[in-house]
Amino acid sequence: MSRDEHRRKIRELNRHRGIPNRISPDATVQHLKLLRATMSWTQITAATGCSSGHLRQILRGDWPAINRLTQEKVLAVRPATERAPGAYIDATPSVRRVRALMAAGHAQYTIAEAGGTVTTRVRLLAEGQPRMRQMLATKIETAWVQLSATTGTSARARNMAAARGWPDPTWWEDYGRIDDPSFDPAAVTERTLRSDALAEDWEWLEPQGYSRQHAAERLGVSRDTLNAAIARGRALRSDMETAA
Repeated sequence: MSRDEHRRKIRELNRHRGIPNRISPDATVQHLKLLRATMSWTQITAATGCSSGHLRQILRGDWPAINRLTQEKVLAVRPATERAPGAYIDATPSVRRVRALMAAGHAQYTIAEAGGTVTTRVRLLAEGQPRMRQMLATKIETAWVQLSATTGTSARARNMAAARGWPDPTWWEDYGRIDDPSFDPAAVTERTLRSDALAEDWEWLEPQGYSRQHAAERLGVSRDTLNAAIARGRALRSDMETAA
């Protein structure tokens, strides 16, 4: 019996049993998203026996219903434990690493050499390239491990980073969220600056007899916001004294 004859027989049996051969693609779409997190289309195609074009159409939502056999093939594939080197991923973590290394004075060619890649790819990341392959991310991580604790000699890289407000490796070490694309360092910087300013304002108002409530009203913030700024300021001073 040929493969087509076997499939036709299965479809006929399903019809007799009241089992629909065309089903909702929702479960397949969700599983494809899971597979795509760590696998390339080439890997998924090889594992399922389905064409990558058809699977891409399903993932895009082009099909209101799909063959039950297609779903069974997709759901039978277990996600890879590690991303495929050729898989495309969010470039945000690598963009941040390149920019931070430049802020520390490392030239783009130095970063490329440390990671075993070419300067052009590092330049594109510095410019904010949105997507990249996993293999390049691994190379940038290698450069980060080698260079993030050192100071570079490129004034051009440092000046470019300063002009664009790119945080350096020490800043990222303090916050520890360099791999989180949802984290907005610009927003944190603004909040931090505002918090520091409130703490300084309180140090000026307290000797004048202001209560925290009255000081908060004068500064146009809630008492809770002022309290948080004061607590943060004291914690920073304590850390500095301990380090000294």
